Amino acid sequence: MAAPIPGGEAEDNADGNFMWPNGREEAAAHASHVVVLVKDGLARTPVQLALVLSKLALASLRIFDGLGVYWGNASVSNSREVFENFCEEMSEQSLPVPVWLRFQLVGGSGSAIGMYTLGMDQFGLMDIEVEQSPLDIQGLFEFVSNLAHYLILSGPIILDGSTVGGTPEEKILVRHRPSMTDKSRKVYKVQFGG
Repeated sequence: MAAPIPGGEAEDNADGNFMWPNGREEAAAHASHVVVLVKDGLARTPVQLALVLSKLALASLRIFDGLGVYWGNASVSNSREVFENFCEEMSEQSLPVPVWLRFQLVGGSGSAIGMYTLGMDQFGLMDIEVEQSPLDIQGLFEFVSNLAHYLILSGPIILDGSTVGGTPEEKILVRHRPSMTDKSRKVYKVQFGG
């Protein structure tokens, strides 16, 4: 389409994306856009659908020399570089979760930071929220991204009160609780330190 995405959606959804620090300004420069859709029957599962859409978006980026991808199911815009980096080697076992979800940083008390996702509902799952974490930004992003990847591949198998972690000794509590951003939505609330 020979026009920008209407209503400032692309730049609004690039704003605050820590993977695209100047996203709002760079996304605002777009003058046209390509809409990518998948016809019913080309994908049997939500993961397969997202993979097909990602392949089409990747091809469109290259054909039309695009500057980024707006993933509407997660209210996130990512730069071309980020999208290409995560989608280059994608498969049903190696999912480009960071471009399928919005990972939003939030401030906690003191030096603790938090993060939440948007977009897990496209896979029939609750979003993930960490209100406070002892991890740095990169460590928290990797933790939340890995947890989302696990859930997308495995389904909603983390029960209220379960623990998760990278090792058998690491036990991080997960509760099913109302979202910090919308009390009407239930999320996987990850609680470091109990």
